[in-house]
Amino acid sequence: ASLWSAGPTGITQEVLEVIPVLCHNLKFINLSNLAVLLEDHAAAIVRGCKKLRRFYLAGCKEITPEGLERLRGIRKDNQLTILVGRNH
Repeated sequence: ASLWSAGPTGITQEVLEVIPVLCHNLKFINLSNLAVLLEDHAAAIVRGCKKLRRFYLAGCKEITPEGLERLRGIRKDNQLTILVGRNH
């Protein structure tokens, strides 16, 4: 399963809070340029979506370089790639 946003959409903080609870089968998620995405949301998604393989976060201004390193450290299985460059 995939979820692609890549820009201003109707995705709210409330939606971000339910993704890790309800979307356990997500393999790809693109939340690039989503202004409401906070590091806590991203961390919850990484923890809750165990099948996640690619997480696109380009242009997410609330994700700091330090936060990105914390996100990458959550999963120890080396199966998740977090991309922060240009939109893919």
